[in-house]
Amino acid sequence: EVLSALGQGMDVLLCMGETAEERGGGSPEEQQAQIKKVLSAQIERGLKGVAEFLPARQIVIGYEPIWAIGPGKTPPDGEYIARVSSMLKESTKRRYGFEIPVVYGGGLKEQNAEMVAGIGTIDGGLVALTRFSGEIGFYVDELKRIVQRYCDAAKDKKH
Repeated sequence: EVLSALGQGMDVLLCMGETAEERGGGSPEEQQAQIKKVLSAQIERGLKGVAEFLPARQIVIGYEPIWAIGPGKTPPDGEYIARVSSMLKESTKRRYGFEIPVVYGGGLKEQNAEMVAGIGTIDGGLVALTRFSGEIGFYVDELKRIVQRYCDAAKDKKH
C-alpha cells in the first residue's frame, strides 16, 4: 500500500504500534528490546522499496501502542512515547540517511496536548475525535482548543 500510494504521487502516514503480547513483561529495558524488535520489523515491511521515492515524497510514521487503544485503556506516558519515537527515528535515519517524522497516533486531546508537545522526538499528533463522552464526535471549536494547547506548549518547548 505504501509503494502504491507513493507511486501515485501521494504522501503516506504509516501507522504502527505493538500489542501487549509483543511488548512482553519484565523490566522497561526488556520491554524496550522487544518493542524495538517488533517495530523494526514493521518499519522494514512498511518501508520496503520506498528509497526511490524519498525525499521527494513525504512519509510520516504514526505511532500508537495497540495495547492502549480503546475506551478504558491507559495510554503510555511521555517517557514511554519518547523512548519509542526516538528508536523509530534512529532506525529510519540509519536505514534512509534522514529522520522520518513521527507523530503520536494515540489521539491528541486537550488532556494530553501539552504532554505530547513536550516530547522532543514527536513531531505532532493525530486528532480523530474531539469529544469522547456525551455527544461523542468531532467538533471544530474543540479542535481549535486542542491545536492551540499543543502549539502553545510546543512554542514554550522551543524557548
